[in-house]
Amino acid sequence: MIPLAIFPGQGSELYQGLGIALTRGLAFSTILTPTVVPALMALLHDFDPHQ
Repeated sequence: MIPLAIFPGQGSELYQGLGIALTRGLAFSTILTPTVVPALMALLHDFDPHQ
């Protein structure tokens, strides 16, 4: 997706926004998955509804 977002060419103005959105989404989920998900799992593991 990075070449789609960066390199100019014929028709690139049509797909450049799509490439940027997909690249940012992939980068955000790559950072979110190993940081936030384990923290939420640890919080949910410590929560005991039967107490």
